[in-house]
Amino acid sequence: MQITHREREHDGAKFEVGGKYSRIEVQELLGLPEPTTSGKWGTGYAREGDEFYVFANVGTAGRTGHDYKNEWVSDDVMQWEAKGRLGGGSRRSRR
Repeated sequence: MQITHREREHDGAKFEVGGKYSRIEVQELLGLPEPTTSGKWGTGYAREGDEFYVFANVGTAGRTGHDYKNEWVSDDVMQWEAKGRLGGGSRRSRR
C-alpha cells in the first residue's frame, strides 16, 4: 500500500504521504491486537471500521497470476476490479 498526496489518519493512526506499508504494518498502525496476513488481511483489500484498505497491483499481475484491470484514473482516484464475490465489476476509491 502506498499513500500519496496527503497524510491520512484513521482512528489515530497516521499514514505518511509517500510511505509504503505492508499488510502487517497497516494493522500495527491501526493498533489491531494480532496482525496477520490471513483472513480478510490476506486478500486484496480489508475493511476496518468505515475504511477500506486496498492492496492492489496496477499494470502488473499479482503473485497468483491474476491481472486485474486496476488503474489510476486521476492523481487521487484508483479504479480497481473487485473479486467476484463482491458482485463483480469495478470500484473507484480515493487515496
